[in-house]
Amino acid sequence: MEGGQNGSLISFLELHSREGCKPTRKRREEPAEYVQRKFKKKLTLATHFATVAAHTEHTNTKHMRTKTLLLTAALGAAGIATSMAQAVYSVNVVGYVNIQVPQGYSMIANQLNASPNNTLGTVMPTPPDGTTIFKFDPATGGYIIASNVDGAWEGAGPGTTLNPGEGAFIQAPSAFTATFVGEVKTGQSSTPLVPGYSIVSSQIPQAGLVSTDLLFPATEGDTVFQFVAATGAYVISSNVDGAWEPAEPNLRVGEPFFLQNVGGAGAWARNFVLP
Repeated sequence: MEGGQNGSLISFLELHSREGCKPTRKRREEPAEYVQRKFKKKLTLATHFATVAAHTEHTNTKHMRTKTLLLTAALGAAGIATSMAQAVYSVNVVGYVNIQVPQGYSMIANQLNASPNNTLGTVMPTPPDGTTIFKFDPATGGYIIASNVDGAWEGAGPGTTLNPGEGAFIQAPSAFTATFVGEVKTGQSSTPLVPGYSIVSSQIPQAGLVSTDLLFPATEGDTVFQFVAATGAYVISSNVDGAWEPAEPNLRVGEPFFLQNVGGAGAWARNFVLP
């Protein structure tokens, strides 16, 4: 589906990066509603396909059996199951994922269950001052906004969640490494797929093709929008006659995507079992 062919697509689907300008820090006195209006003005719809530049995610895991910790190899593009095949002794897999966050706008997902919860205060406690999270709310078509100011999350605050299966836009005043620490989800998992637009991600920290490798249950007419931070555009892929056009989306570890679900409510179900 070409971006310019559907005039009904809502304006928040495209996020412009502003060349030559650093993202502005949310001031304390600006209410969330004011920041949200400013944010929406930057959103348009792409009319072309973009290319995602290749980069590397570093993911490491530790395995717990009784009181013994075993460190395994990093999770790579071939998938978590392959890389863990020789060293798994327990379903408790605790590790960390490093995500390189660029300056400006990008999208980010947490794919590990943190302790004691997956709130921003837990999963991203010390980002650069002025970092802002925009979490899309399908029910309202708006964003839940939280900014880190003077070392504390304000606006929606530290109680805003970034659970496995979710995703959000992040505006960073400078590039940094976001380190997520937690437990890999094993066994049954289910990510709700609501009708219309939402931001979703794999609950398992794997890279690969969205349906072939990550088992996303694509239905006729589904469209995936992958945001490209370098260009401020989207790679757009649609499921037509049972196949992805122009190509099946290829996701990195920690990469969420905008989904347009033209069908009814569904679920992205996984049953991830360690060998």
